[in-house]
Amino acid sequence: MKKKSPLDNALRRNRGLRIRETWIAKLMEVAGIKITDKDFLNIEETETLKQVFFDKVKSGKDVMKKSFPLHSLEDFLSHTQELVISFHDKPVIVFSSIDKYTGAIHLLGGQIFPNMTKIWDVVGEDLCVATLDIKNGLCLEHNFYTDTGDYVQEGVYEFSSWG
Repeated sequence: MKKKSPLDNALRRNRGLRIRETWIAKLMEVAGIKITDKDFLNIEETETLKQVFFDKVKSGKDVMKKSFPLHSLEDFLSHTQELVISFHDKPVIVFSSIDKYTGAIHLLGGQIFPNMTKIWDVVGEDLCVATLDIKNGLCLEHNFYTDTGDYVQEGVYEFSSWG
């Protein structure tokens, strides 16, 4: 990963300060929790962890993947709820579409999963959650390929997890 210049990092942090407040308000509303600036990792640490996270997802090594048709949201959520129970009391990182400006948010798993689909809307991309050491993780995404590699025109929900 190419190291960003100090000026680039400062510009991204400045933009993050301008968008963080609105984003926090949206997340607090849907999650029903209190979030402060202290709940964010720094940008540099976030980039490193996010790279490790996606390297793990892409490698597929020790990663369980399961696909669900888009019309079966209830089955998808039922499956994910069973697996996320193990994250309930663990500190986790939630990656988002703005974390290159704000850093990833750090919460307890139990604060995220009761309102998982609403939080998924707020993060603005795949719902990617991991423990701080990335030894446990999950990724919920809308994809056009099943876990077996078959193309599905309308898409599928895909759940990837490990740990």
